Amino acid sequence: MEEYKAKLAEKRREAREKADREAEEERRRQEELRLAEEEKQREEDKRQRLFEIEQERLMEEARKAEQVRV
Repeated sequence: MEEYKAKLAEKRREAREKADREAEEERRRQEELRLAEEEKQREEDKRQRLFEIEQERLMEEARKAEQVRV
């Protein structure tokens, strides 16, 4: 009976350790996804800022060209 209890306790310990490892792997995977999404958002924000800067520059050029034309 003691041997059975010891084996059962060992199996429970192994199952708990496996569940802990799997949970840690999932946490790491979720963190990697979060970081990748943040990087993607930063890149998109940067592209948007550059686009807006270029738009402002082109509008200013057009305004100056119009003033020279008039």
